[in-house]
Amino acid sequence: MSDFKEFENPWSAENSEWFGEEKDKWFEGGKYNEWFKESSEYNDKINQKYRDAIKKGLIVYTCNCGWIDRTHAFMESNRPNISADKLWKQIKNETGTKSNSPNESGFLVIYRQDATVTSFLPPIGVTRKYFVEYGLDVEVKEKIALSILQEVSIAFEELQSYGSLIGRGDSSFEPADLVSNLLGFYSVIRPSLSESKIFELAKRFSTKDSLNLFDQYPDTFTNIKYKNKKFTPIFFPNKKCSNPIFPLEFQEIEPQKKGDNYRDWSELWDIYAGKPPKKGLTW
Repeated sequence: MSDFKEFENPWSAENSEWFGEEKDKWFEGGKYNEWFKESSEYNDKINQKYRDAIKKGLIVYTCNCGWIDRTHAFMESNRPNISADKLWKQIKNETGTKSNSPNESGFLVIYRQDATVTSFLPPIGVTRKYFVEYGLDVEVKEKIALSILQEVSIAFEELQSYGSLIGRGDSSFEPADLVSNLLGFYSVIRPSLSESKIFELAKRFSTKDSLNLFDQYPDTFTNIKYKNKKFTPIFFPNKKCSNPIFPLEFQEIEPQKKGDNYRDWSELWDIYAGKPPKKGLTW
């Protein structure tokens, strides 16, 4: 048997005339330097955006809750189905459309999160509809509300990772996003947890100290190693916080498992009672 000999692939990058020409353009013709400069300039603009937000007090670092984005946690909206307070009012007061499901008694809950990309386009976001049973205890309603908020929050952050749609992907799963959503939820469910009380428990940094910490960790809000896909904080080691502990006040409520007292809204069952019309049913 003859020994195997590796053959020369005429289509490999090493033997491609086109590849050689393109390589020369990139590394000898200056294209790589041009790309690197543009990328660096873009990162500088993004970091300056966050620095400006910190200076305005919109983003703050805290010892016990990490970075907090006040626009996620405490800003309210006049639009329907946006913000944790509107989610909670729907569930608490059972105000949604009554379901026509023949074997269940419940109502419709709609919750949405979105972002404005440009003034020329409507906000892009995630809207979800749910069936919630009538007459549940307040404690169960709180768990359902948290579960819905968490599900929509994660879906919206995942949407933001598609950079062609929103913000080129930089703002998805920032270290402050999900934690701030959770704090906003607790400020609605527990009125005693006002913004000032939350920052007291969190141990808020000054604007100057927040900026210094931001500079200590380059690309804090865009670097993949700092992305946070959990509703608990990422802590950035520093000299001011010796032993950070996420306050128990923000861990009291456990999310409800979907299927227990609530589920996704079904057009087939909740509108047409399991008997779809010949026309008009969308799946």
